[in-house]
Amino acid sequence: MDIPKGKEFKDLYYYQDESEPFRYYILSPQPTPEVTPAGRPTLNLMVLGTNGILQLGSRWAPSAQSIEELRHHLVSKTGASSVTISNLEVGNIRAELLLYTNNIATVLSQSNTSNISPYTALFHVSLKQADLAYVLSALHGQEDVLMVRYHADLTFPLRVAMKLSGSLHDFKDVLIENSVDLAGLDSDALVQWLDYAVKIRILQVESTNYEYDSPELFEQDYKTLLGRSAEWCLQSGVPSIVATEAAQIDIEVESTRQLSGEYAVVSDVSTWLNGFDRSAFIVGSGFSDSRQGEQAEEVDSTRT
Repeated sequence: MDIPKGKEFKDLYYYQDESEPFRYYILSPQPTPEVTPAGRPTLNLMVLGTNGILQLGSRWAPSAQSIEELRHHLVSKTGASSVTISNLEVGNIRAELLLYTNNIATVLSQSNTSNISPYTALFHVSLKQADLAYVLSALHGQEDVLMVRYHADLTFPLRVAMKLSGSLHDFKDVLIENSVDLAGLDSDALVQWLDYAVKIRILQVESTNYEYDSPELFEQDYKTLLGRSAEWCLQSGVPSIVATEAAQIDIEVESTRQLSGEYAVVSDVSTWLNGFDRSAFIVGSGFSDSRQGEQAEEVDSTRT
């Protein structure tokens, strides 16, 4: 399921409610590590000879600090005394720990998450020698190898809009060229001629957000737009309005759909350790550093 990106603010995206201008919805663009009170990722790899045990925690939610900073930003920007910020509606959330080897993803572990934000997931994985080599390469800085992916059923309020515009004087020329009796036009005939004028680009249709909607609903709204445009022409008096040189048509239809579907976000675990001593997350011994280095080079070569 694809949704509009939204406006970016620190570690979140936010969307304005079209019906309530001071209500906003937020969504985190990717999972982040669960951290200790000191801010250190809760990740640990224990190396036991040629095998290993990997433990890590993840979450999928903006930080409380980012939400409050967004609130202050929106109050300052809009001049409102307060704004309402809510999470987009999500459900059935599950998390996976993925290992990419030779560009093929393997699910190392799956985890149910907490039912409320920040949707924490915990992973505990036993690793054999081959997988351990790749995990070590990721913890040493190799990207696109060890990933956390969240899946969720997401409900998104999508505003769609469609507008018909253009010169009615040019539209009149089309009608006259086709020997149409302007005074005798009824609604059904006008709809057909308006559609024809769109197809030959005398009139223009602009649409917003229909790339996230179904083609069937686009066609339904297009028919509604033509019908309303025809009604407007009839109410205004077709012969008189099309005879005016500067006459323009500008009719819009809009609505808010509730999009529902599966949504996924992913994060690279290697990037979680940026700014930290990477070796501090690895304990134990027995796995050859040179073997791990060769494996990291092999992983890198599959990405080029």
